Amino acid sequence: MTVAELMKFLSEYPPELRVMVTGYEEGYDDVERERTSVHEIRLDVNTEWYYGRHGYPEQSGPGAVVSALVFGRNNGPKGCAAEP
Repeated sequence: MTVAELMKFLSEYPPELRVMVTGYEEGYDDVERERTSVHEIRLDVNTEWYYGRHGYPEQSGPGAVVSALVFGRNNGPKGCAAEP
């Protein structure tokens, strides 16, 4: 999904609707600006269901390396930001 596609998708929802990401094990977290950043990723490297479909640029795979806007989540105790 591109930023333009995301904007179009989000425009179908009420502007006051909260946006969340899933928690590390349970629950939900707010999308936070501090945990949103651009990363280089390689497309289509993982096939196992428990990994994200895309991976790190140094991984081998058929996909291209692209820049992507990544919405992070809190992966630790309160106050610990997720590391990319």
